[in-house]
Amino acid sequence: MRSYSCCDSNEIGHVDLNGDRVWAGAWRNDAYPSYRGTYIMLVDPVTCTVQGEIQSAKYGDLVSYIEGLSDGAIVVGVTANEPTMYLPDTLIATLDELGVSADGLEYRGTFGFVAQKGSPEKTVQRKVASAAESLSNPAQFVADLSGCIFIMM
Repeated sequence: MRSYSCCDSNEIGHVDLNGDRVWAGAWRNDAYPSYRGTYIMLVDPVTCTVQGEIQSAKYGDLVSYIEGLSDGAIVVGVTANEPTMYLPDTLIATLDELGVSADGLEYRGTFGFVAQKGSPEKTVQRKVASAAESLSNPAQFVADLSGCIFIMM
């Protein structure tokens, strides 16, 4: 996972699952969409694939989406260009329940995370608060997820 800030067309934000790029964006790079805001995707931990549509704070209500997820759901979040204008207090509180902190994020700062709903202690997050820092080293990390569904009858 790599978030991106604005103003550097050489940097590509992305989320890869099992080596497949499931989300990518960049600032003023014709090969990629120029996203803006916070993007969240529900991930199946067994198949390591995105389940359903990728949700955006810019175009939808992430609070309702996250609240509607079942406990145990795995979500990956990534920011693009400028997330703070789409981070209302209600979304900040909902992210906090996942173990994700948006506190101290400045204009064009970046963050990304992997979280399991109902288990905030398992959350992995990287945050780069300022635009200047995000331009040279945006929030990014690699995480291994493993999961298995057991059905007992």
